[in-house]
Amino acid sequence: MNPAYKKILIFDHLPANSKFNSDALIILLDSYEFGESIVSVPKFIESNSTKLKNLYLDFIHSKSEILFNKKSLRDLFQVDDRLNLWDCSPILEASIYSSPLTISIKMLAIFELIRGIEASSLEIETIYDGVSRSLEDYCKEVNIQFQTNCITSTFFNHTPLKHSTIYLLFASWIFILKHFIQWLPYRREQSHQLKPKAKLFFAPLAHLTSSSMKSWDGLDKLIFDSNQEANFIYLYSPTSEIKSPKSALNKIHSFISSQTIKSFLLESWVTNGIYIKVCRAHYYLLKTYFRLRNERKIFSLSRPGESLEHILNITWKKSFFGAGLSDNLIRFYSLKNLFLNISEPSDCFFLFENQSWEKVLNAEFHSLASNNSTFAILHSTVRFWDLRFAQPKRLKRVDKKQDIEPNFYGINGNYAMEQYLEAGFSPEELLPVESLRYQYLKESAGQKIEKDEFNTGIHIVIFGDYSAALNIKMLNFLQVCDQTLDLPIEFLFKEHINAPIDLSKYSFRNARIIFEPNNELFLSAKNFFFSNMTSAQVDALYFQIKPMVFMDGSELNLSPLRGTDRITCIYSPQDLLIHITNGTSNNISDDNDFLYLDKEIKKWQRLFSTEL
Repeated sequence: MNPAYKKILIFDHLPANSKFNSDALIILLDSYEFGESIVSVPKFIESNSTKLKNLYLDFIHSKSEILFNKKSLRDLFQVDDRLNLWDCSPILEASIYSSPLTISIKMLAIFELIRGIEASSLEIETIYDGVSRSLEDYCKEVNIQFQTNCITSTFFNHTPLKHSTIYLLFASWIFILKHFIQWLPYRREQSHQLKPKAKLFFAPLAHLTSSSMKSWDGLDKLIFDSNQEANFIYLYSPTSEIKSPKSALNKIHSFISSQTIKSFLLESWVTNGIYIKVCRAHYYLLKTYFRLRNERKIFSLSRPGESLEHILNITWKKSFFGAGLSDNLIRFYSLKNLFLNISEPSDCFFLFENQSWEKVLNAEFHSLASNNSTFAILHSTVRFWDLRFAQPKRLKRVDKKQDIEPNFYGINGNYAMEQYLEAGFSPEELLPVESLRYQYLKESAGQKIEKDEFNTGIHIVIFGDYSAALNIKMLNFLQVCDQTLDLPIEFLFKEHINAPIDLSKYSFRNARIIFEPNNELFLSAKNFFFSNMTSAQVDALYFQIKPMVFMDGSELNLSPLRGTDRITCIYSPQDLLIHITNGTSNNISDDNDFLYLDKEIKKWQRLFSTEL
């Protein structure tokens, strides 16, 4: 970067018809545009992805050992000999759903770009108030004139009511009371008689089948055939499939049972004593928060003036209070109560998403059965920027009672295996297992379906996202395409189960919602457009379809196929036109190496029969 720039100008997008002096560096936060003296932050992130990812991971993990009156930050969160709430904090979880990861990475990128430039002024016009305030602090520290124009308030507002301490604390108590009332009628509706000396399987109650869930599909038969027994424990959270505690219990009771398997709901182990422990933990965390609330070094980066305080302050607060924390605390103590009722468990398997309850599960299991192992099973795709996965180990545990890491990781495909090896995991702890959730792809991909409705005209099947916010961005982009392109296109929207689409809010010339199963769509239509992060892109590969993927500069590239040549990136309406008219969206060979698929699940058989 040329250090001779005298002015730094930062925008979300390049202003129309604007002219800038040659001594000005223009930085664009949400745009892929670039040119002489114009830098695209999204492009810079993609070119420096590994460095920025490691900077962020080093930053969040290094905070654990900051000292406050001879006690580390992590020590201040120690609740008992095994439960540490800093290990379970949303900051360390690094989830794309619970922390502002995109803005954090963009902030790191901006610091990298402007460091060393001897500018006399910095001006920013943005919707991201947190970025603006971070740069204001930076300019004060390095003595640069600062000017801002925040266009609108966003998630990173100064002190919105819903992110205030009082609001979050109030939300904590309301959640506890609501949970107590909701589950009170169902406390004794399920037996606590677990099978002794059996394997344990833990997972959220979602993606269900008649006997368990898609991510465990086929294991019931394998367990029976291998003369073993198992307890399947499910964690409840409301979804469109299971909307209430009653429906959750009804679903558990409806699972086809056998002599070798018993199914339970974790919430069955909630007691009055657990609510008391949760309240005590909240009181302890509240005291800790007031002790630390003015400690800005928690957010500081390695260089003067560089900080993520205004980006992560809300996530930091949610480490101390809020409905999400109350929900997690109830789960933590329920897991502890559950393990008091387990006798000599065999190995423990859980669906891996690096969520906080998984760390408690590992610690409790290792304390009870130190000679046996926990297996973190990947059930979906691994995205480079989803830092829950393939996160290099940075914290070493000496005391076995604090062993929050699994012994082994069940890896469901070649691409995921490559990412974990690159992240520094040893081959010995990475075990290949079939992706049970995607087994249907092996059966469906060889079929062929002809539907008249797809034989004439131009159709684009659009797969919606899990995130309503990402859906809106994609729909707005496609609406611009519809208005810009002189081409009669019918837009066919396949909604995600958790994010319905309301087409009445948009002005498409020809659009509708469709409900056909994914495999039927892949076998009958031609053009497929995907939101940035949906795993349906991977499904498409098995039908020899090269997905068109929406690239939105306001988000990180969360495509599960990022870094491969298996997708077509769509940045503009012209890109969409080119790939539809040239017919390149169906230009991929048979692709069967991305996931491990095998109807006989031989890799799982080998895992069950091997002493590790």
